[in-house]
Amino acid sequence: MTPFLQFRLWIREAPAGERTVALCLAIVVMTVGAWSLVSVGPAGPPTSVGAASPTGGQAASSSPRTSGHHGRAAGTGGGPAVTGPSTGGEVGAGGHRAGVKSGSTTPGGASVRHGRSSGASAPDCGPGGSTDQGVTDKVIHVDVDVANLAGAAGNGLVGLPDAKVEKRMFGAAIDYVNRHGGVRCRALVAKYYTANPLSQSSLEALCLDMVADKPFALLDEGLASPVGSPTPRDCPPSHKLPEFGSLSLSQREVEQFSPYLFAYNETSEQIVHDSILASDQLRWFKGAKKVGLLEQDCIPDLNSLALADLAKIGFPKSSVTTFDFGCPNDIPSPITVENAVLRFKSAGVTHVLDDGGVYENYFSNDAANQHYRPKYMVGDQGSIALWDNRAFGPNPDNFAGALAITATQYGAENTAGATFNPQTHECDAAMKAKRLASATASPDGFAGVACTLVHQFVLAADNAPSLMRADLAAGLAAVGHADMPFPAGPANYVRSHGQYGGGYWRPDIWHSSCACFQLQRARFSPSFS
Repeated sequence: MTPFLQFRLWIREAPAGERTVALCLAIVVMTVGAWSLVSVGPAGPPTSVGAASPTGGQAASSSPRTSGHHGRAAGTGGGPAVTGPSTGGEVGAGGHRAGVKSGSTTPGGASVRHGRSSGASAPDCGPGGSTDQGVTDKVIHVDVDVANLAGAAGNGLVGLPDAKVEKRMFGAAIDYVNRHGGVRCRALVAKYYTANPLSQSSLEALCLDMVADKPFALLDEGLASPVGSPTPRDCPPSHKLPEFGSLSLSQREVEQFSPYLFAYNETSEQIVHDSILASDQLRWFKGAKKVGLLEQDCIPDLNSLALADLAKIGFPKSSVTTFDFGCPNDIPSPITVENAVLRFKSAGVTHVLDDGGVYENYFSNDAANQHYRPKYMVGDQGSIALWDNRAFGPNPDNFAGALAITATQYGAENTAGATFNPQTHECDAAMKAKRLASATASPDGFAGVACTLVHQFVLAADNAPSLMRADLAAGLAAVGHADMPFPAGPANYVRSHGQYGGGYWRPDIWHSSCACFQLQRARFSPSFS
């Protein structure tokens, strides 16, 4: 179950004092989303902090224009773009295996532009005039929606900026793009909307208003809804309005709404796949007597995938105890969580994981009460961001040493000596110009979210074969591998046909001293096939 829906439902059911807090965190969490290769040690200082390249030293990096992404960046160094065929192996947080230098060509001969922020060659402006709706010879019109949970005070209860500040952060990222050449020689112009995630009917009406605007694309931070839930985010791509959002897509959505639905996170299926196979490589399962899998019956495909992957690594169904929390529409009651702990404890479960939900925080707190301490592993679909808030985090001591497999840069902001990539620094420069907090220091990392959504759109439009809505996915695919700003991890757009990011993973470890995840190592590894 994804955190966003969990908290939307909690908002409807919880006492009034809890509702605003819950919903704010839901929006924060919907922006993350799975993902590395070295032996996991006990809780303690991370084994690696800087993002080392595969050959040692700081990873080289291409430098796309804008920065941003909802997460916390992994350290990387600067340097020229790295080129060459993708050969697998580990990838530095700032490096590419198959990236293309700015201005160079792909195997098909198309020019690929990773950014023009500092002295790069002149862009390909493409045909003049209007090429599609929302495009003139001078500007490209986009719509932007931001979340307004319960007014400025409501957002502020959990550190989320109020809607006005959110708009300013998007504006800062867009202004940075325009100061550095615009998009295909055109200025990017935004029209802003505020979305109320509590009301699906209002979200649907909002979508239709934005569709009626006929913008070239939508940067979505307010419509997003998780896998298995009612889908207001399906509305824009259903009307052929390209939607760039932060929440992980299901493979079904990718196929159904191609080429108009985009995410900077990995798919939900790949998150589950990477988390189990990566944990096996990291020897997290060593000594496991029985594995406990927390499931939700509304996502049967993920349940089946998790069981199949566990069988591949030596844990057939007879070695796995499951507990079904029901549909993501049901928030686990205390008695349900207590029953899950009792079931696993009595079955002799030594290693606990889930198939993409966020139930391990509840489980850990009740396990502490029952003096039960298994090992935990998290496939990160938002958990790392959510559990930084102690009100919703696991029991700090019961959860100590837990492993998270993530495709994001979360954990670096809590890790001494971690550095951040050039894309994140560009986001920080964009925010500083408007006297706003940086990507990692902004409330809930929202500056990074704004930068990332803008950044992904600019990469798509700049590299599209034509300035047409249907060609944006081809534009991202032409980019190949790209580093993204904090909180996003590096993205393999070739593999996703330009529709979503991810493609890499790395491990974080939970530390009870800070009640937070920190980097276990900074280097990313490629996703498992």
